[in-house]
Amino acid sequence: MKKYILSFAIATSLSVAPYATAQTMTVNMRDGQKHQFNTADIEQVSFEVPQQNQGPFRIEVSDISSVSAKLSIYPEDPNITYYFDVCDKEDYEHYGAQYVVENYFKSIQSQYPGVPLSVFLEAALSKGDDSDKVSGLPSDTEMVCYAIEVDREGKCVGEASAVPFCTLPGGNPADCTFDISYSGVMSTELTVIVKPSDPSIRYWMGCYSVSDWPGDFTMPQSVKASIEEYSASYGKPIADVVRGVTFTGDININESGFTPNTSYYIYVYAMDDNGDAAGPLFKQRFTTTSYDYSDAQISLSYRYFDGNEMAAAYPEKFSDAKDKVILQAVFTPNETAQSYAWALAKGDLTDETLYPETTTKNAVIQGGFLGVPVKNLYVQYGDATFLYFAADAYGIDGKLCRTLANITPEGASHVSSYEDLTAPAETPAKISFAPAKISNKDASILKRFSKLHTVPGLNRNRF
Repeated sequence: MKKYILSFAIATSLSVAPYATAQTMTVNMRDGQKHQFNTADIEQVSFEVPQQNQGPFRIEVSDISSVSAKLSIYPEDPNITYYFDVCDKEDYEHYGAQYVVENYFKSIQSQYPGVPLSVFLEAALSKGDDSDKVSGLPSDTEMVCYAIEVDREGKCVGEASAVPFCTLPGGNPADCTFDISYSGVMSTELTVIVKPSDPSIRYWMGCYSVSDWPGDFTMPQSVKASIEEYSASYGKPIADVVRGVTFTGDININESGFTPNTSYYIYVYAMDDNGDAAGPLFKQRFTTTSYDYSDAQISLSYRYFDGNEMAAAYPEKFSDAKDKVILQAVFTPNETAQSYAWALAKGDLTDETLYPETTTKNAVIQGGFLGVPVKNLYVQYGDATFLYFAADAYGIDGKLCRTLANITPEGASHVSSYEDLTAPAETPAKISFAPAKISNKDASILKRFSKLHTVPGLNRNRF
């Protein structure tokens, strides 16, 4: 789906028009007359942008609102492939279409080195007449719609055609409300959904732990201090930084870096060009899950033999097995499992409250067996618990499995069925249940600054 999104990629030369809070639009006619309109009564303005000296493309921009516009492109040569988009007028005049487009494809290739360039070009380039409705545009801003021929190597050919236009003024930030929700809550991430009542309003969205929440009044001040620090460190105007780290319109984005089993606020408020709150703060509370599980698993099979019988049948191998039990355990990992650990503990350790998963896993790693598929163990009759889990290629653990083995003389296998699957019998590993240490770092409000770049981003996302 072709959809306009405001990129976080901010150019050093970018300028942002201040929010318009006036509710009256004045049109000055060439004959000196003035006509005033209440912007609250205007849903959309449609007009044709003058089409002069357009070169190889005829461009029409229509249905212009404060946050959207319809782009229609008509190439002189219907057989060429081309790229069209919109960007800030100042950006366009500073960089030019060729620089922006070619660097865009270079950036895409660097992000996905295994994907052929032809795949991206097929999705991004147009052929023949084309049109697109773009949304999420900054309000009251001079923009440019441009089109330029692009070959199959991602190189621009010839001159670009461009048509300027200006989006309408937006509404009053102080009147904007925000509907905040979320989905897919996990131990360290979730999807944040924000729907502003006015799509023209620029706003900040962040997440912060409930335990460290400084207050609804203090939080925006803390954010502004961070914006000012970034502005000073990198020599960017504050208005440019604000535009790079804020949003307009509906968002549905993944946020990560949270601490498991911790409560956080999603907080949102309108922000002006100085980084100050331009309206009330809205927030929504959520709690991360305790743990995320991989589908990596190992399966267990086991049997055991009476030590006295084994010593009598195999005196050279099991002479020291008298009054003991020889337990033979076999573990088989599934396709997802890249590593695994297991242990056998005396007694019943199936109670997850008494033996929590995190601390028990750490104990298994410290005192159990790592990546050992088969093992003979000397044990005693009575209850014992197998504890085992696997991890995938990304290092994410599967759920800890607990299997209670009731080892009785009646359940022992006959010595005639014994197979020598491994080395001579060994004693079971000792299990230590030392508490695990868990990091409690909050998700940083500054992580969005890492998305600011020096090349203006493209505005129509095709991938």
